[in-house]
Amino acid sequence: RAIPPSSGQITFDGSKRRFNNRIEAQKLGIETVSETSSLINHFDFSNQIFFDSGSGIEVNRRTSGLVEQFNVAQNILLGHEPKKFSLFGVIDWEQMTHVAQELLAEFDLPPSLAYEPVSNLADEQRQIILLLRALQRPCQLLLLDDIIPILSFKRQEILLSKIKKLASQGVSIIISSDDLKHLFTITDRIIVLYEGKLVADRQTAESTPREIVELMVGSTKQEQVSPLIWALESYHTAQQQTEELRRAQASLQQSLHAQDSLNRQLVERLSNQLLALDKLNAALQATQRRLITEREDERKALAR
Repeated sequence: RAIPPSSGQITFDGSKRRFNNRIEAQKLGIETVSETSSLINHFDFSNQIFFDSGSGIEVNRRTSGLVEQFNVAQNILLGHEPKKFSLFGVIDWEQMTHVAQELLAEFDLPPSLAYEPVSNLADEQRQIILLLRALQRPCQLLLLDDIIPILSFKRQEILLSKIKKLASQGVSIIISSDDLKHLFTITDRIIVLYEGKLVADRQTAESTPREIVELMVGSTKQEQVSPLIWALESYHTAQQQTEELRRAQASLQQSLHAQDSLNRQLVERLSNQLLALDKLNAALQATQRRLITEREDERKALAR
């Protein structure tokens, strides 16, 4: 259920709107993907219920999470299942699986994953399933709530490409993120919020990473801003290097049986480098969080 606004109003498509739940927003073409990997193992039967004669399961089509009892294909097309014979006919399971497999392939996931129960999935895979569910529905506005960091570097690039394509097709997209590289790659505007208040609204082309960080931490002092910019940019670079090494490691492992012991040494070296980069990534993220916290504490202290 939506939290009632304390003030202000929502204007969408030229009209004032008020949403009591996600379904009311979806009817207007607004899709939301949140940072979550939780599973739903029960249904709220106070909402509209449908009976699936093919599986014998009563399903709340209004749920926004992943349904534990369902496989990946069922979760992706939940509420938008292809039907045989007519709109109110039985579900076309073969067509549903085919559509799901095509969507999975776009994010470099195997077709066999369509049959897998979502309870068996890793966090990144669960996030992709929620994302695919939103992407396969027609929408006018897509809200992405800090979902990019959980994806691998390669899949981040795939998502950024899809966002650009959707934007070129007239879909409005709002992204919640603190990744400067992403913000300056795909956005037209950057809005900075602090404690629920609007701090700045900038055209991306007319701003710089330093200005945005200064607005985020409430300071223009170089000794406070520069370390945070370094941490943000270094994390992105380290993440890209880690992903490239991981792909190289996987490729070498596949051909290991057909090659000599030199490859085994290379794989071991790559593994050690991956571990080192993973530790660097963790350290950079910790540094980033610490710097932001310190700046916020200083800002609150000055405000008093």
